[in-house]
Amino acid sequence: MQPYYTICEVLTVGDNEWRHIQLWLLDDDGNKKNSTSSWTQVTMELPKTSDGDMNGVYFNPVSGTDQIIINSYAKTSD
Repeated sequence: MQPYYTICEVLTVGDNEWRHIQLWLLDDDGNKKNSTSSWTQVTMELPKTSDGDMNGVYFNPVSGTDQIIINSYAKTSD
């Protein structure tokens, strides 16, 4: 069975720093209740590299757990 991966685009508006993000996580209780009302807001600050912003932020849920793996990469000089 292949794991399910979710890709999330981080939106930048004006000069706001995109490093401060809000995730909304759904607790569907294993889909036993077929509920969509158990959302939790989590605010995080993504790291900033010494030369500027990070690019390509991906959120990967770990199936069967309450964990998320956050992958990203930093833009290197040309």
